[in-house]
Amino acid sequence: MRRTQSFSCSSSASAFSASTTLPTRLSSCSEHGIIPNIYFNSNRQMGGHNRIQIIPSRFEWDRWKDNMHFYLFLGFAPMGLLILYCNLFIGQATLADIPEDYEPMPWEYYKGPIERWFSKNVYDYEEKRYEITLHNLWEEGEKRKVRQLQKKVKQLMNDRQDYKAWYYVPIDKSRIDKAAAAQKEWAEDYTGGGRSS
Repeated sequence: MRRTQSFSCSSSASAFSASTTLPTRLSSCSEHGIIPNIYFNSNRQMGGHNRIQIIPSRFEWDRWKDNMHFYLFLGFAPMGLLILYCNLFIGQATLADIPEDYEPMPWEYYKGPIERWFSKNVYDYEEKRYEITLHNLWEEGEKRKVRQLQKKVKQLMNDRQDYKAWYYVPIDKSRIDKAAAAQKEWAEDYTGGGRSS
């Protein structure tokens, strides 16, 4: 805010203009023994070069960055303290001879305490993975045998048409037996496999 000062000295010897600066005017009035009547007139600047620049908001970016820092620190701080505790107070495992009647557990082969904990509680060890793979292979082999047997059964049921199945419609079996006998007799009669006339 810009202020302009104006005053007047009631002296015939000196007349002060508004263009004179305030310290100069005050000193010249005090030389003449005059106390100036000072009043301030404020002029508001309603325009000019001091304009607000309109820029996009950074609220979402700042909020996301703050949340990312907070949650990363929330996870990394306890993890760092745990690693520091394990390395300072538990330490690395040392290599030692295995007693005669003792078989070490799979996680006891790892050196670091964190690796041992993960191997024991999170990951499957090698022997267990090997047994799981063998079981999966055996199970797939059994399924393959069952599928082959089902295919053979369906083929035989389709060829003979005398056993119940998914598509079986209940009928009198004696008619099937008579039809099979008639077909056999017809084959013997007309193909020359039976009687001579």
